[in-house]
Order: sequence, then structure tokens, then C-alpha cells
Amino acid sequence: MNRYDKDGRIAPLLAAALVVLEVSLMAYDVYDAIDTITDPEADSTDVLLSLGGLAGGTAAPGGGYGKMAKVTRGIWKTSQQ
Repeated sequence: MNRYDKDGRIAPLLAAALVVLEVSLMAYDVYDAIDTITDPEADSTDVLLSLGGLAGGTAAPGGGYGKMAKVTRGIWKTSQQ
């Protein structure tokens, strides 16, 4: 491919690692959403944040958006007391 990857073996390996990472992060987002939905102490805002994070993780690279939103909400609620 170029002088750094003459045999062209590194690029496919990196692509495969990225796919594994994205699938793992999506699985975590699904787990977090299900955990939030089934939590009896979660209110509707927590559920919406978790589902919004799941949707965001589907559309954008990476994951953990729902968890990040819920943690940010918790910090906000704590600071308002």
C-alpha cells in the first residue's frame, strides 16, 4: 500500500479491530438501555436519555452516549441541590 505497510496487512487488521470495537460499544449501549428500561427507579428522563444514547451510538461512531447523558444528568441534579 505504501512504505509503512508494504504488504497491505496492517490496514485490514486495523479495520477489523475497529469493527470489533464498534460492535462492542453498540452491545454496551443496548445493555445500558435495557438495564435502564427495566430499572424500577429509573424515571422517564433516564429512559429517554438512554434510548437517545442508543440512537446516537447507532448514528455516530463510538458508544456510551446514553450512559454519558445519564451521568451528566446526575451531576446536574447534584449541583442543583
